Amino acid sequence: MVQETAQQNCENYLTGFYADEDLDIACTAFDGFAYGVKSALDGAGYTEANWPLITGQDAELMAVKNIISGKQTMSIYKDTRLLADKCVTMVQAVLEGTEPEINDTEQYDNGVIVVPSYLCTPIAVDKDNYEEIIVGGGYYTAEQLAE
Repeated sequence: MVQETAQQNCENYLTGFYADEDLDIACTAFDGFAYGVKSALDGAGYTEANWPLITGQDAELMAVKNIISGKQTMSIYKDTRLLADKCVTMVQAVLEGTEPEINDTEQYDNGVIVVPSYLCTPIAVDKDNYEEIIVGGGYYTAEQLAE
């Protein structure tokens, strides 16, 4: 549903604002939107010669395949294994009555308190570094990306 909505919105933007010129870049909030943008561009007749930059987030399997093929420029990668591990250790610490590991006590002020957090470092993944980051890090295998 999200991909279809993104595709429809992009189709509307292309016909409404880019009938006489090419789109240069589509910065999307996550990879699902990027898939919709890709479909809209394919439908509008964009080719390798005028394909815009497309960004995403989450480094989903299909997004990395699209990066390899040149249909998506990059995706923000957050290793969900690390996120899950940090979450589990934080919950475990709270249940045991100890202090959870945190590395940020400034950024997330909800108006009542500054919420202590553990921030994981996001990485921009593109055609030049996906093998090192994604495959080398064991997130996806080369075989998965070749399917």
